[in-house]
Amino acid sequence: MNRIAMDIRDLRYFRAAAEYGHLGLAAESLRLTQPAITKSIRRLESEIDGKLFAPDGRRLRLTAAGKLLLARARIVDSSLQQTIRDVQREARGEAARVRLGASPLVAESLFPRIAAASRRDAPGLVLDLRIRESRQLCVDIAAGEIDMAVVPAPDTPVGDAVVTHLLDDSLVVACAADHPLLVVPQVRHADLCDYDWVLPDERSQVRRHLNDLFLAQGLPQPSCRIEVNSVLAAPGLVGTSQLLAFTSRLSLQAGRFAGMLQELPHAPIRAERRIVLVTCRDVSRDPIKRHTAALIKGEAEAIFRGL
Repeated sequence: MNRIAMDIRDLRYFRAAAEYGHLGLAAESLRLTQPAITKSIRRLESEIDGKLFAPDGRRLRLTAAGKLLLARARIVDSSLQQTIRDVQREARGEAARVRLGASPLVAESLFPRIAAASRRDAPGLVLDLRIRESRQLCVDIAAGEIDMAVVPAPDTPVGDAVVTHLLDDSLVVACAADHPLLVVPQVRHADLCDYDWVLPDERSQVRRHLNDLFLAQGLPQPSCRIEVNSVLAAPGLVGTSQLLAFTSRLSLQAGRFAGMLQELPHAPIRAERRIVLVTCRDVSRDPIKRHTAALIKGEAEAIFRGL
C-alpha cells in the first residue's frame, strides 16, 4: 500500500502559488526563491501523480485536480491553525473553544438555552457565538471559519459538511397583544394589506418569501414602514404599535419576546421551515465539538417538546 507523505509546507506554498496565480509573487509573499516554490509543486504533483497547474502564459492556471487541492488545502490550513490555538490554550490551562454560528431568528430562541446548557454540562467550554445571515454561515462552515451553525435548512449542499435535522419551525404573522386583527374571526390576505409592517431588508430570505406569498395572491407586496437590518429588532417595535411582522414561531414561544407578541392565529400567511445543525466533517473526530453538537441537539429537542 502506498503511503502518502504530503508536507504541510508544500501545501502552503502551493496555496500561495494558486492564490497569487504567479510563482514570482507567491515566492515574494513567502520570502522564498521561485525554484523553492516550483520544487514544492513538483513534489505534490508526484504525490498525486497528476498536474496541478496548466500552461497559461506567465500566469498559473489550476487544473481540476489543482482546484480540488486548493479547496482542501484551505481547510487543512484552517484546521491546523485552530488545532495549534487549541493546544496552546490547553498548555496555558485555558478553556476549549467552539465556534458556533446561528441565523438571527434562531439565535434569539436557541443561543440562551445553549449557553445555559454549556455552563451546566461543559463549564470549561468557551463558546465563540456568531450571529450572521444563514447563507454566509454556510460559506463560513465550508471554509472552516466556524465549527458548526444552527440555521434554516440550506437550499444547496454545504461542501462536505454534515447536516442534521433539529426541529421544525414556522414563519408566522406576529402582532401586539391589542392588535385590531386579533378580534377578526377570519383574516384575509387583503386585511394584511391594510397595515404597515416591520421587516428585514430586501436581501433577507424571510422578506423575499413574504413578498412571494403576497404576489402569489395577486396582491402588492407588504407595506414596509420600518426596515431593520436584523429581525431581532422587529419584536420590540411591533409590540408597541399596530405594525405587523413575519417572524419565527420559535422566537415567539421560546425567545426573550415570548409573551410580548403573539401569533395572529387566523392569518392566511404562514411558511414551514426546518432548522438544522450544519457541522464541519471533522467534528465527529473532536470530542469537545462532538459533545457540543450533542448538547445543541438535546436543547433543540427540549424546545421541540415544548412547542
